[in-house]
Amino acid sequence: MSAAQIIEAIKKLPPEERIEVVQFAREYETVAKLSPEQLGRLGERLANATDPTEIAELEKRLMNGFYGIKIDA
Repeated sequence: MSAAQIIEAIKKLPPEERIEVVQFAREYETVAKLSPEQLGRLGERLANATDPTEIAELEKRLMNGFYGIKIDA
């Protein structure tokens, strides 16, 4: 089933079931926001990193922690 098909199926649900779907999606994609101190430490690690794999992981963790959403980069 494609994303477009899933979206169309969700649109056809009764309102209370759509609310359940929305709540699930929000909870599934939500991660805890980091404190300013935690973000600062991650930023320092990122500034000092030289390994491309580590840089990519730190960037993703920084974005996830800043916005409080799951970002798979």
